[in-house]
Amino acid sequence: MLKPLFSLILLLPNLAWTATASDFSLLGLKVSELSQTEIRQALYKWDGFMKPQASLHSKQMDRFYPVNILRETYRIDFRYELDGSFSSLQMRYRPYHSEYKNSSLPLSIKDVRAQLEPMIGSPTSRVRRTESVLQSYESYRWEDEQVSITLDFEDQQPGRPIVLQLRKKNTTLASNYRS
Repeated sequence: MLKPLFSLILLLPNLAWTATASDFSLLGLKVSELSQTEIRQALYKWDGFMKPQASLHSKQMDRFYPVNILRETYRIDFRYELDGSFSSLQMRYRPYHSEYKNSSLPLSIKDVRAQLEPMIGSPTSRVRRTESVLQSYESYRWEDEQVSITLDFEDQQPGRPIVLQLRKKNTTLASNYRS
């Protein structure tokens, strides 16, 4: 009686679903699995994005500014391969919380990480960054076989906007980003 119960306990962790970086979704869309036309159609259906004139005819990049949805985001950039498949995503966050409170606390990387963790799990690596003048902070990275996600300040400078970068690994454009 004890032996089958013990083997069942050993199997339970294997049955549990674990979130990975490939599970990242934006407004319910798994952007890493979509093409350029599918992403454009989906975002045009949402009545909350504005696309600037400069990127209307671009073949390898789309830039969207959320107007009334995703208020915490200032800008979303999509990059595509020559065949129209998704290559990378960059979300630039606003410096302050989108909720209307009676305080003006700045948005922190920990706040954004707390929003992402239920969707893609805990970070696979953390990097402590320090500046001689400013306080130290942690940047986060999620990575699996297909996708890498980095959450950091723009240009790794505290005081700049927080940026989330998602890159597919097996693309032609990704070979330019190897670090």
